[in-house]
Amino acid sequence: MRYVLISDDEESLRGLRLAGIAGIRVADSQGAMEALALCAADPEIALVLITEKLKASCLKELYAFMLEHSAPIIVGIPGSDDAAFQKTDMQDYIRNAVGLKV
Repeated sequence: MRYVLISDDEESLRGLRLAGIAGIRVADSQGAMEALALCAADPEIALVLITEKLKASCLKELYAFMLEHSAPIIVGIPGSDDAAFQKTDMQDYIRNAVGLKV
């Protein structure tokens, strides 16, 4: 089981890379959906983290994708520029959102 981060934020990618989570950098919502399709094609990937800002930009497409695919699990996390990121340790946020210890 692997985790992957899809983000438009380089700082989030670097931070989670230090925790052992691979990342895919995208520029827009179309790139996010393409990256998500790549993740869905890989049976090893069980969890996709996506920054809230990017998630908001492709919310309709993301929900349609989630209805069509049972895996991977998709969880929104705050990016480094989000206010929630400043107040919460990233590992605590992931642990609370997913119930998994990273």
